[in-house]
Amino acid sequence: MVSIRQFHPDDGDAVRGLYRRTHLAAAQSGLTATQLQEFRAFIDQSVADDLADVAGSYLRRPGSDFWVAEQDGKIVGCVGVYRHDDGQVELRRLVVDPTIQRQGLASRLMAQAEDFCRAAGYSRMMLWTSSHTTAAIRFYEARGYRRLAVEPPYPTTLTLYQYAIAF
Repeated sequence: MVSIRQFHPDDGDAVRGLYRRTHLAAAQSGLTATQLQEFRAFIDQSVADDLADVAGSYLRRPGSDFWVAEQDGKIVGCVGVYRHDDGQVELRRLVVDPTIQRQGLASRLMAQAEDFCRAAGYSRMMLWTSSHTTAAIRFYEARGYRRLAVEPPYPTTLTLYQYAIAF
């Protein structure tokens, strides 16, 4: 049985490890050596940035939150909702342990984030994903997320897509 709960500060190492393992596993195919190096740098930056202090980046940030999925005492998934200063809300850090993917946990985590956004009064939620994450793209599009024609917020050799859903 997998339960979803709000992040606790002692979950930090498990979340960072899960995030790193899951993304590195997904990046092993379909990327050039340069893209893989850049993607690893992105993962490292994510771990050093908001995932270094999830409580400060999400839980203490008004309009933001972060949840973990736990099975038998082990963190097997996570997702965050991050409110930007301009009022935009972004889905971040959605990962599910590869050993339990395709069992509905990502959908449950997404529902948690979307329900939070609706209750908070947000009219739209956005997310970024890379072109090499084809399963994630199919997942988001099946949930009603639509690709926006915008430039990524930082230079990259990877093709990044911004998706959004209106509530």
